Amino acid sequence: MKKAVFFDLDGTLINSVPDVALACQKMLAELQRPILPESRIQAFLGKGARTLVARCLSNDITHYEVDKDVLEPALQLFRQYYRQHNGEKATLYPYTRETLDTLYSMGVTLALVTNKPSAFTPDLLKKFQLDHYFDLLVCGDTCEHEKPHPAPILYALETLNLTASEVVFVGDSENDTLAAQAAQMDVLLLPYGYTEGKSLSDLNPTAFIQDLRGVIDYIVQN
Repeated sequence: MKKAVFFDLDGTLINSVPDVALACQKMLAELQRPILPESRIQAFLGKGARTLVARCLSNDITHYEVDKDVLEPALQLFRQYYRQHNGEKATLYPYTRETLDTLYSMGVTLALVTNKPSAFTPDLLKKFQLDHYFDLLVCGDTCEHEKPHPAPILYALETLNLTASEVVFVGDSENDTLAAQAAQMDVLLLPYGYTEGKSLSDLNPTAFIQDLRGVIDYIVQN
């Protein structure tokens, strides 16, 4: 049986799109930029706040180069508004609490490895009373690099004194898959979440699971 499970947060355990989208829309409004619909903003999620803001400013998922003197004030505005609305309309995905309860009671080590900044992650976990489950939080600014770089996962392994073969990563995106694979770790992918408009079928994870209950089955069998 696997000793540990590393989870992504947004798009995996919590659907935070409504709050993120509202913060982006308020940022755009203050900067007198076109207001984007929530569905468009959701497609921009997946590579951290800086990329999200740049994509919103350029309204482009691929070509989003923005001058630093424009990007930095916009990023500050986004963070200000997201701090106000963090967790306001967010919801847990099905079976989040049940799965964490079961794993916790089994004595499985749990870590959160997210690109969400440390300014927002603990508060969001506390709002949903999920913070006590995790032995370690690795946020988007914990390491020099974010996912899809393997650095956050490797940091978690070293901190918890684990090897990659003892852990499975659970996520929803290309970032999660590439980071786990680069760390030579098994990765389970959920069909919902933030895919940046890409098809998950091309990512070749260890396995696809339909919901979080599949994590229990996988670690028991492996």
